[in-house]
Amino acid sequence: MVYQPKAGVKDVEQYQRMYETSLEDPEKFWSSIAGQFVWEKEWDAVHESNFDTSCGPVSNSWFIGGRTNLAWNCVDANIDRGLGDSAALIWEGNGPGEVSELTYNELRDEVNKLANWLILAGVKPGDRVVV
Repeated sequence: MVYQPKAGVKDVEQYQRMYETSLEDPEKFWSSIAGQFVWEKEWDAVHESNFDTSCGPVSNSWFIGGRTNLAWNCVDANIDRGLGDSAALIWEGNGPGEVSELTYNELRDEVNKLANWLILAGVKPGDRVVV
């Protein structure tokens, strides 16, 4: 099987327009990207930052007040779109034939296994975990 990725843009001209918008009006650009996700609560402000230490601590926040579940947006949303049996992850090693693939359905099963293990290990909402 040959993997043929689908580009997020139609052509170089569309990419250039998107790039220019990202520089000229980053809030408009990033809110249009974020609008493609499902949000439990939409954000109150797109971006707030302070890089001037004389005005307080350095901070950089995006989608302030918003609440979403990125794991759901990355996996379950694609299953809901009918892509459950499509490739979600493709791994290629260095040797001939070293290829492995997980569908969105298989990836969801693996994510759920990890989540259940974390719960059994005592991880609670609000805990920070590095895997």
